[in-house]
Amino acid sequence: MKVLVGVRCLIQPKTGIGHYTEELLGAMGQLPGGPNLSRFPGNSLLGMTRIGLNVSKTIKGWTKGLSSGKSSANRLVGSGGHPGWLEKIYDKLLERELNSGKYDLYHEPNYFAHPTTLPSVVTVCDLSALMHPDWHPADRVRRHEQLFKWLVPSGAHFLTISEFVKNEMIQVLGVDSRRIHVTCCGVRDHLRPLARETIDAGLKRLGLPRGYFLHVGTVEPRKNLGLLLRAWADLPGNLRTKHPLVLVGGIGWEESGTLDLIRDLKPKGLIHLGYLAEQDLPVVYGGARAFVYPSHYEGFGMPPVEMLACGGAVLSAPAGAVEEVASPAAHIIRSSEIGDWREALAEIATDNEWHEQLTSKALETASRHTWKRCAELTLMGYQKTLGQIAQIPGEIRQLQSHAA
Repeated sequence: MKVLVGVRCLIQPKTGIGHYTEELLGAMGQLPGGPNLSRFPGNSLLGMTRIGLNVSKTIKGWTKGLSSGKSSANRLVGSGGHPGWLEKIYDKLLERELNSGKYDLYHEPNYFAHPTTLPSVVTVCDLSALMHPDWHPADRVRRHEQLFKWLVPSGAHFLTISEFVKNEMIQVLGVDSRRIHVTCCGVRDHLRPLARETIDAGLKRLGLPRGYFLHVGTVEPRKNLGLLLRAWADLPGNLRTKHPLVLVGGIGWEESGTLDLIRDLKPKGLIHLGYLAEQDLPVVYGGARAFVYPSHYEGFGMPPVEMLACGGAVLSAPAGAVEEVASPAAHIIRSSEIGDWREALAEIATDNEWHEQLTSKALETASRHTWKRCAELTLMGYQKTLGQIAQIPGEIRQLQSHAA
């Protein structure tokens, strides 16, 4: 089986989908009898595309300085979110590769597939841009609406990373369940429990105390960060001092109110680290008293699972798929009331027995999510798309239900 995989998501620094793509390809390359995978763009074209993207960003900056309107900037944006002129070149080269006759299947891991007569598989991580357009920039919403308008009736098959997203695709988009194959995400190898002395050394280098509350994620509307900030601010002063709130992640969009609140709470002990190097993540997870995640919606929820993989306690909203992938280890808070979250923070800070109950289930729960399992389920999805298997065998179906 020869498969062409689109890796447009690797052009820029990796985010969640970029990590998914890179880890999946690595794991599929280790499967005995796995498919013959080719990437598009390849390494040389990928490098040239990065240069083109940097040039476009410079031009966009100049254009923005010369024009007060948005039209000039919008003309630079193509269907996949990259500059329009760059995407035209990319799409032309991809179309030529798809029509070369070298491949049996085309897989696009990042939504924006190219129309083709080849059998196609598209990974859909979530439908938040369609379900909750107010959480996203207008351009992103428009691109997703245009995409699914042609993609759903195209006959393409889909991979989702949770049962939750599969069910949304059936209920909202009317996709036949036989075209949707549930896989999972995995945990990167370096995210694991560390020795206490290693954590202490890392925390000292980062200037962090032990025992803080932790949130990892972009500051953006769907993360519902304002709820966590207000709940933590309502804690008694002695608990806030002993358990400061540490935020890891960059700034998204439309969050000026949240950023104002972050600034106002820094004198009370809030710490906003911004982006962290990958090697520092297991240190920061390991030094936390608990990971707290009030997100409105997730297609999987990698940060809570990463915290579990590091042996930590997780408090989370159901958040779409988070309850599915982080149970039974995570404590799920079914409330949007500040008081309920404040009480949960106070309890996990002071109740050592409850904390131990949560952490005792962490590693077992996280162990369900591996990139090897993701690769195996993805291969099954390829085989079903090509008609090589009629259905997933019972053993693999059971594996799939545990994996999502």
